[in-house]
Amino acid sequence: MYDDQEDAEANYFAMCLLMPEHFVRKDIEAMLAKSPLCFDDPRIDQMAKRYKVDVKLLMLRLGQLGYMKV
Repeated sequence: MYDDQEDAEANYFAMCLLMPEHFVRKDIEAMLAKSPLCFDDPRIDQMAKRYKVDVKLLMLRLGQLGYMKV
């Protein structure tokens, strides 16, 4: 059975694999050049679909990269 640390490490690995930092940063910077982001921004939904991940997982990744507070 997994403990919390192992789960956290597995989730981090999955986020890095599914949403590589350099791709996410490039996408977010392009979005920010147009206008600020907010949690309910439709662009977040579009980005989640592009990466084929849940919006919550994308928002966690954006938080890890310093773009949003989660």
